[in-house]
Amino acid sequence: MPEPENDYGADLERWVRAQNARSLLLIAGDNSALAPRLADAAAEVTHLAPAEHGRLGQRTFDVAVLLGALESLEPRSAAALLAKVRDVAARRTMALVRIGGEWPCTVSRWQRNDLLGYGFQLFGRYVEDSRPVHLYRFDLFDYKPVPDWLNARHWAHPELWGKYRW
Repeated sequence: MPEPENDYGADLERWVRAQNARSLLLIAGDNSALAPRLADAAAEVTHLAPAEHGRLGQRTFDVAVLLGALESLEPRSAAALLAKVRDVAARRTMALVRIGGEWPCTVSRWQRNDLLGYGFQLFGRYVEDSRPVHLYRFDLFDYKPVPDWLNARHWAHPELWGKYRW
């Protein structure tokens, strides 16, 4: 397995620019040094602190980026923020998360499998101050592959596939 890299900021900025997003939701904790780099990537940027996630409302953004937001909240609030951003607030989401218990001054501790359980995919592994930092991605359009059974071959009347709406 290759050694983790250190420049998650460049990878994150490259990903945000590649999305060609009109609207960007940026929820930044103590990693806010990356916020100005990402703010130039979209025409409209909404910047919130992690504790302000109750102000999200029902608006949908093209892209959301969570920078150190999950670790600064209690586990229950962090899970609610993650689920709301993933399900309602954004079509594509990136989360930069400090992994493990070695990080001082973090309220909640996250492990690799925690975000995989929310449907996120590991985008990159990095090291900061000899401790792991992971970048996770969730894309509403490709998070789940189409199952094999979802086609005309598995239905009682395949000749009616796509003809009627039941």
